[in-house]
Amino acid sequence: MKQSFTRTQLLLYAYNELDLRRSDAAQRMIDGDPLVASDYREMTKSIEALDEFKAEPSEESILKILAFAAK
Repeated sequence: MKQSFTRTQLLLYAYNELDLRRSDAAQRMIDGDPLVASDYREMTKSIEALDEFKAEPSEESILKILAFAAK
C-alpha cells in the first residue's frame, strides 16, 4: 500500500468515515506498525487542536459586512 493512501485511510479512519471492513484494516495497520501508529497519533492530535480552535472575524470585518448588507 502506498504511504499517501495509508495516510488518507488513516485520516478517514480518524474521522470515522470508513466502512467496517476498511476500518478494521486501518486499526490493524495502526496496531501492527509503530510508524503508522505514530502518524495516526499525530493526526488525532491535529484534529483535536483544530476542533478546539475558535476563529472569529475582526470587528472591522463585521462592520464592513453589515455596511455592505445595508446597501
